[in-house]
Amino acid sequence: MNSTQFLTKRWRNVLLLFIVFLLIVFIQDLVREVYIFNQETNMIRDELNRDIRNEVQANVESIVDGINSTINKIDQDLIDHTEENLSGLIFAASSMVKMNPSYTDAEIKSSLKELTHEYSIVDEIHNYYV
Repeated sequence: MNSTQFLTKRWRNVLLLFIVFLLIVFIQDLVREVYIFNQETNMIRDELNRDIRNEVQANVESIVDGINSTINKIDQDLIDHTEENLSGLIFAASSMVKMNPSYTDAEIKSSLKELTHEYSIVDEIHNYYV
């Protein structure tokens, strides 16, 4: 074998090794990029899930606060309505007890029942009872 053939063969081997080395480096970079891309994709997915969960939780808390506010308002409206409608009956019962201090407990109970029954007849919208 002469020296030019030997040199050509060596250069061919060097060139082949260089191409193999470049392919290995390229494949390594490609695998690294795919791995990093998958990690970033998972991180973004986790952040989106966390943001959605926090947003849903905030919405639920807002709805619960609204419902509680409505319940409290209805409760207060009910108390106001009851106090408004019972004020006359309470005044009448209190006046009856003050005007008749000699009544026994049984007579007071009987008078209050009768007064409440009469009040219930007059006010047809509400039912009063003792």
